[in-house]
Amino acid sequence: MKKKKILVVEDNEVSLKVLEAALVKAGYQVLCVASGEEAIEKARQIIPDLILLDIQLPGINGTEAAEKLQQFPETKQIPMFYITGLLDKAEEADLHHSLLGHYFIAKPFDPAQLLKAIKEKIG
Repeated sequence: MKKKKILVVEDNEVSLKVLEAALVKAGYQVLCVASGEEAIEKARQIIPDLILLDIQLPGINGTEAAEKLQQFPETKQIPMFYITGLLDKAEEADLHHSLLGHYFIAKPFDPAQLLKAIKEKIG
């Protein structure tokens, strides 16, 4: 059986290592990049099964990268899980509403819950 590919877009090294370790242990093929620009380029090259996308990134932020990816036929249907450290509940509600159709994961996150959500989405 072919491993599902997950593209992780995260500029925080600690968060990146936690995500990568949990995903590899769960049997996923993991590719990591640290910016929105790299996310667009890599996603178009590898066509991942899912993208974990930090919102606050250097250069193009996560929401801008997602908008760009939705303009390309080959990446348009890729499910995305947005990850952010936003703490304000009003901002969180606004963000969740604006990102309708995608998943929203708040930092700090529980790797077990994240894996459960990923399994429900892509297997």
